[in-house]
Amino acid sequence: MKITIEFENWDEMETFRTSGKKSRGRKGDVEDAPTVDEVRDAVAANTPQQQQPPAAQPAQQQFAPPPGGFPGANGQMPSPSQVHPLVTAILARIDGAIQTGQSMDAIVTWFRQQIGPEAANATLDQIKQVFVPRMPEAQLKQIAQPLGIQE
Repeated sequence: MKITIEFENWDEMETFRTSGKKSRGRKGDVEDAPTVDEVRDAVAANTPQQQQPPAAQPAQQQFAPPPGGFPGANGQMPSPSQVHPLVTAILARIDGAIQTGQSMDAIVTWFRQQIGPEAANATLDQIKQVFVPRMPEAQLKQIAQPLGIQE
């Protein structure tokens, strides 16, 4: 087994080298390597304390596109003023279908098939919040037609 240890400076290496324990075995044995705790303590003793970065502010939740992307992905969530009217109509149909008692699984399955393989594991929320808003207009029209949505 080979173990590699890197040091930031000469002092760290010297502290590491001189902090090892003598073997408890026979006379003449080589020094035992220091334990992980001893190395960590030695490095911490010779490393200037770094200030903790400020706590991250919660960002607006954005979903990462699935591997390979999906139609209409541009890397940014659309603002409400950029949402295509067909997106609003499709999302309203989804909500209406759920309110009338249609199976949520059936709705999700249908949309997964319409969107394509990149949505194979998408949840209803992901379909509504990520996939549908980022679809190109041609695909929105294709999905709107069987839903009875007119432009």
